[in-house]
Amino acid sequence: NSNGAFVYTHYSRAGYGKLQFFCDVTPTQFVEVRQAIAMLLDRASFTDTFCAGWGSVVNGPYSSAMWQYQESKDVLADNLNSYAFDVDAAGRRRLDHEREGRGLDRRRSAS
Repeated sequence: NSNGAFVYTHYSRAGYGKLQFFCDVTPTQFVEVRQAIAMLLDRASFTDTFCAGWGSVVNGPYSSAMWQYQESKDVLADNLNSYAFDVDAAGRRRLDHEREGRGLDRRRSAS
């Protein structure tokens, strides 16, 4: 500025992180397992801790600064499943999975 002081301008960071599952084999092939994992992750707390208060939670593979997210955030919020942090509900999803007879094959060795 005219006083010789610095002027601060904030720009949103165009980066993001994600948790991705390979769903063709292993326990994550079952939707109940993926849902339980989602319920065990406190996204807001994780983001706040990992980003030291500078991050935000978004739905989809976007950063909050991307135009693709800005134009579709309402559609994403309305159409994507969002799972609140809930340890008890995650345990119930696992039990539902086991009751349906789709539990992990306990005969496999851990070699």
